[in-house]
Amino acid sequence: MTQHTEDLSVEDRSLSSTGLPKKPPTNKKTARQDLTTPIYIFDEISKRYGPFDIDTAASEDNALCVDYYDTERNGLTSDWTGRCWCNPPYKNILPWAIRSVMVEETCERAVMLLPARVGTEWYKFASMWGVIHRIKGRVKFEKDGEPMKSPFEDSIVVVFEREINARQLLRDASRNKPHQEPGSD
Repeated sequence: MTQHTEDLSVEDRSLSSTGLPKKPPTNKKTARQDLTTPIYIFDEISKRYGPFDIDTAASEDNALCVDYYDTERNGLTSDWTGRCWCNPPYKNILPWAIRSVMVEETCERAVMLLPARVGTEWYKFASMWGVIHRIKGRVKFEKDGEPMKSPFEDSIVVVFEREINARQLLRDASRNKPHQEPGSD
């Protein structure tokens, strides 16, 4: 697979002009942001936490659900409903993690595939509000149906689910309870 110059940082482009071999992206600033989750990973996660109703951070080329949000139908501003899948752009994860928590009223579950960057602000947020599952081995993301050569970091799955609200359950139970006249059994 050839490396396109738009995928390279300024530093990497200058190195390649000196005759050194072109390197694949190795950090969040130079890595591609539109890679596809491998179907075998998605299928396993879907078995455990799906089926998913919507892919909240996709494109026509890499959507894994029939319904998806892309750059036009922005997943950060659109309604998330049912069970939501999210493999967000890795250069800006925090707004996606926050959105996963904020959709509690309409979204049963939001599941995110993320890099295992434990020192980041979004990771602290995810560990506070979600359940983190480690993926053993590195995920080889795909571009145009072809796996990328060398994954450069470990991945995790973060599951955000609605909390059980005892007050709301009690209110709902009280409303649904048939009214009894005093003294009647």
